[in-house]
Amino acid sequence: MIAALALGLAALYAKDAPEAVRAKVVAPFFAPRPGEPFALDQRDQRNYKAKIPTLKMRGFIKVTPPKGHCLIIKMTDEDPDEVVCKPRQIAFSVAQLDRKGRLNWRVTTGDGDFGTDVSWPSPYRIAMVTPFDADADDPQVYRFIEACEPSAGAGGRKITLRLLGGEDWTIRFPDRDEMLPQPSETPNLFIYVSNEKVSVKDAAHKEHQSDHEAPEHDKAKEAAPPPKRKEDDKDKEPLVPANPNDNIADRKWWAVGLRGAYTMSASAFQPHGSVAGGMKGRCRYTFDSGADDPGVGRLECHDVDGFKSVLLPLTCIKELGPRR
Repeated sequence: MIAALALGLAALYAKDAPEAVRAKVVAPFFAPRPGEPFALDQRDQRNYKAKIPTLKMRGFIKVTPPKGHCLIIKMTDEDPDEVVCKPRQIAFSVAQLDRKGRLNWRVTTGDGDFGTDVSWPSPYRIAMVTPFDADADDPQVYRFIEACEPSAGAGGRKITLRLLGGEDWTIRFPDRDEMLPQPSETPNLFIYVSNEKVSVKDAAHKEHQSDHEAPEHDKAKEAAPPPKRKEDDKDKEPLVPANPNDNIADRKWWAVGLRGAYTMSASAFQPHGSVAGGMKGRCRYTFDSGADDPGVGRLECHDVDGFKSVLLPLTCIKELGPRR
C-alpha cells in the first residue's frame, strides 16, 4: 500500500531524463553520497570474536527523501523493497556487496520512474574458498579481503591479505614468474560480459546453474567458484591440458584460464604461517583481469594448506611484477 502510494506521486525528473541527470538528482538524498566510500560498522568489526559472522557485518546509509516524497529502494533481488518516506538509516550486510566490493541499489522516485542505479565503493573484495573437509554438496564459503599489501624486499616478493574477521594470509611469489602454455590468439570479437552487479547472496543462488554453458561465456563469470572436483579425480593433481586451446578440459580444474596466467607451487599460499615445500597442489595467478576489472589480478590454488581450493582477487599484485 505504501509503495503504491509512493508511486502515485510524480517522479522527480522527466521520464526520458538521462541516467547522469537522474543520478545527480537522487545523490543528495543519501549520506554518504553515491560514489563515496562507506565504512562497515565498527562495533561489528570489534565483536567478530563474539561469533558475529563476517557475512552479517553491517554498514549504514542514511536516506533523507525530499519533503512530501517517498523513495523506493531495491537492495537485492531477494529482499523486499525499502520504502523511505522519512529520514532514517538503512542497514545492509557485507553479503550484499558485489564481487568488486560495491554496494548497488536501485532507487525509484515516483510514478513512471523505472529506477536509477546508485553505487558506493569499498575496499572489500570477495574470496571464495573450499575448506579441506568440505563435502561436494556443501555451499560455497565466502571470505572478505579488507586490504591487499605487497612487498618486495630482502625476504622476496609477497602479498599479505588482511581479512575481515582478523586473519592475515600470506602469498609468496617466486623470483621469476613461470608462464603457463598459452592458447592461440583469439579473433577480435565482441564477447558479452555478464552483469557484474551481483551480490554474494545472489551469486550463491546461481551456483547450481547448468555446467554445460559455452566456454566463452564461462570465461566472463568471475563470480563462479573454482570447479568442484569429481569423486574419481579427488586424488589427482590439478591438471594443465596437453592442448592449451582445450578450454573445456582446462575448465574441469580451473576457473582462472591459461591466457596471461602463471603457475607456482601450492606451498606459496600460506594462510596459517610457513608451509613446507613440495606440496602437490598448484596455484595459478594473473596480474590483470583485463577490461572487466583492470589492474586486478587473480589467484587460484588447489590442495593448499587448509583448503581444497581458493579463488581470490589481488588488487595490489601489479606492484610486484611480472618478472620473467
